[in-house]
Amino acid sequence: MMGAARRLVALALLLRQTRATTLAGVVFEHGVVLGADSRATTGSIIADSSCDKLHPLCGNCWAGGCGTAADADELTRHVALDIRLRGLRAATTAIAAPAAVDVATVDEARGLLRRRLKSSRLQCGFVLGGVDATGPKLYRVEPDGATASSKYAAMGSGQFGAIARIEAARHAPTASRDDAIGVVRCAIEAGIACDTGSGGEAHLVVLEP
Repeated sequence: MMGAARRLVALALLLRQTRATTLAGVVFEHGVVLGADSRATTGSIIADSSCDKLHPLCGNCWAGGCGTAADADELTRHVALDIRLRGLRAATTAIAAPAAVDVATVDEARGLLRRRLKSSRLQCGFVLGGVDATGPKLYRVEPDGATASSKYAAMGSGQFGAIARIEAARHAPTASRDDAIGVVRCAIEAGIACDTGSGGEAHLVVLEP
């Protein structure tokens, strides 16, 4: 009887384990700032203190991944290859210039992420940001492929601390580059402080025209 009870307790602890991450992103006057913590966990064990959760999809578009790190790495790698392949095909038509090989609209990148998530069982979500001819854009992409556009966003187990910090700063899309960087850095630090799983350093990337 005691053995069965212990197995049930172990199962409950396993189900309660979360993949800890804090992601944040904001739109500013001319671009987007994305941020992420750097800790990767396996249950209650810190597997990596310097994990890079910000992934380049192309020259003007990046995605911060949360959930299973291997799934996020693999999916973003495939999307980046999809974008490059599209560019190479377009470059052979004499309509597109060779410079377009590593460039895509943010909506194209969002569509590729969404399609791959909906056609698979990958356990990851993204904060997607970039700048194209229509201006800076920021999306929250859920693990089921659902997307939502926003001027600021956060994801992961530390998202509540991060989003509270962004809202407390009264961030506006007309903010300057330096203000946006400061807001995202503070948001990631707030997520780390409020979430026992998030940790390490605050990694940031600034996307501008």
